[in-house]
Amino acid sequence: MTQPTVPGLFTTQPGGNVTPATFGFRSLPYTTIYVDPADQTGNASDGNPGTDPSAPIATTAHLNAVNFFGRLTANTLIQYLSDDASGTPVVVEYLDVGDFTLTIAQTRQVLHTGGTLNAGTVAINPAAKQAQIVHTSDLASFAPYVVTQNGGASTYGVRVTDTTTGAGAWIMSAATAAAPKTTRPLLNGSPGALTIGDGYTLTRGGRLRLALQGPPVFASGSIVIQDCAFDLDSGGPGGLNVDYIRCSYVGAIAVGGNLIDCFAQNDMVETFAGPIEMTSGGGLITTGGGVWTSSCELGGDLYVTGKGLRIGGDFLASPFFAVGGPGAGVQVQDCSADAIVFYESFSVALATGSSNPLLWGTGNTGVGLVVAAAQGVGVSSQVPPTVTGTGGDIAFIGPANTGLVQVARAAVNGQYTEAGGPATRATTWANFAAAIGSGGFNFQAHDVESGASLVGI
Repeated sequence: MTQPTVPGLFTTQPGGNVTPATFGFRSLPYTTIYVDPADQTGNASDGNPGTDPSAPIATTAHLNAVNFFGRLTANTLIQYLSDDASGTPVVVEYLDVGDFTLTIAQTRQVLHTGGTLNAGTVAINPAAKQAQIVHTSDLASFAPYVVTQNGGASTYGVRVTDTTTGAGAWIMSAATAAAPKTTRPLLNGSPGALTIGDGYTLTRGGRLRLALQGPPVFASGSIVIQDCAFDLDSGGPGGLNVDYIRCSYVGAIAVGGNLIDCFAQNDMVETFAGPIEMTSGGGLITTGGGVWTSSCELGGDLYVTGKGLRIGGDFLASPFFAVGGPGAGVQVQDCSADAIVFYESFSVALATGSSNPLLWGTGNTGVGLVVAAAQGVGVSSQVPPTVTGTGGDIAFIGPANTGLVQVARAAVNGQYTEAGGPATRATTWANFAAAIGSGGFNFQAHDVESGASLVGI
């Protein structure tokens, strides 16, 4: 059978053989295209060109065909108007982005239009270890809008948005059903506010799936993907020139990129391409099974809960930084285990481009920060961490995993205090920052037996 010729894509040779070397790109027939998989317009059809929002195309499969070996001629928008439940993934691997920006945007789905934000709504205050709390005039419980991993009934992450200020935050906890904790409210990546007396809505992203794929052909171009609720096995084009904005993940995050005000409820398994930067707010629920193979940055008061952060070992095999974004730092709240455990040596909460790289949080079961044997961890001496738990502030894992040690020795000019004697200084954050003469560590806490240390930098 003779292979047909597709103009601009490949050339058919005698005998029906396709010459791969003749593959080329063609200009896309649009700069804005609308896709309506649920046919909310009542006029979706793959026979439409899709450039009119009242006559969108119907399927992601057709979108992929239109895009195949296409070349952007300007900044380009793919606008989804409704959920795509088909499971067909969006493929952008065969696009020539050039020097332009490709934006893939979903339409947020309104789940509830509320009364007002009222008394009981409390603003975030990291210095006082106060998480953002939301309370409303009309809901007795937010449980239907909290994801199942955190004790609620929602499959997808849900945002509360102040309809006056436009600021939004992800609902994180159903521990107090009428007044849950949320992430830091943000407006276009900058700090915002949920203001008592304002109206509010509850929304989720539009459903979509991205193929696990290599990046498109880039020159100096970029990709922006926003307001998507990614289904379980969604992937994506990896790389730091890919921004994900207000997106939520049911499954583990499988590729790198800049996650701006995003929500992940099932760890990160970053094994494909590029580092992860989750540095402008958002929320992360951990299960203890995440594996990262590339570097990562966490910050912007990213809200972490679940089983806490496991840095090294079974969770992370690369550097960890808590820098960048509004408020910087990381809040670790209400974890069911030790909040942060370092199985490998890292520098944490470096004051890189930030004056407030705080690690903070409360309500954690276990200890706030744990350092494994033979590991050295550096934290900011400018703004020392305050994350804690019911088991205390700081601990070292003893030799041969014999248990947690919550006393240590200080060091002066490379010499341990209490030389030859037992360590007696309690490993609290107050002692960590206190002068040695006052019974503190002056930012130098060492467990001599295990070879572990926590130092200020």
